[in-house]
Amino acid sequence: MNFSRSSMTLHSFHLQPEDERQAAVAELLERKPGFTCELARKRLFYVKDETHLATYLEGLDKAGIPP
Repeated sequence: MNFSRSSMTLHSFHLQPEDERQAAVAELLERKPGFTCELARKRLFYVKDETHLATYLEGLDKAGIPP
């Protein structure tokens, strides 16, 4: 799975106005309907720094990605 769309969603949460954040989340979930924070956690098994992983997942959660 390519995480570029989820990364863009995470970055948009921090940098963009609310309407653009919502649009990024909607686009991600439209392209990847089963995408969740748990799926991201499983697919990012290679990230060994727990702080980095937690920050990434927290950003997805705050952006509105399902748990």
